[in-house]
Amino acid sequence: MLGLIAGMIYSVMEYLVPGSFLHANLHSDAANVDFASLNYYAFSCLSTVGFGDIIVTNHPAEMLSVVVAVIGPVYLAVVMGVLIARITASGTSAEVEASLTESDAHENTI
Repeated sequence: MLGLIAGMIYSVMEYLVPGSFLHANLHSDAANVDFASLNYYAFSCLSTVGFGDIIVTNHPAEMLSVVVAVIGPVYLAVVMGVLIARITASGTSAEVEASLTESDAHENTI
């Protein structure tokens, strides 16, 4: 979803300021990018790969690309942290319950 949202924001940027994004390997009017190319660029920014085949030509587009490139790894870290915390918490909870049960059983035999 983040990639699609970023692609839409890039499309709005390109609509408001035509020529903000260009294909680096084309040197004609065909160098302008379309919606699919902007979505591709958004996903490459989110993953911080940055192939370099689409370039930005003005400062607002550069800043937008930097923001998207920072959001990608932060989002991944947060999602992975939450998943790992949930897995660890459920495993730890089961271990604590098992040890309490063993402790109660041991106290009852004494």
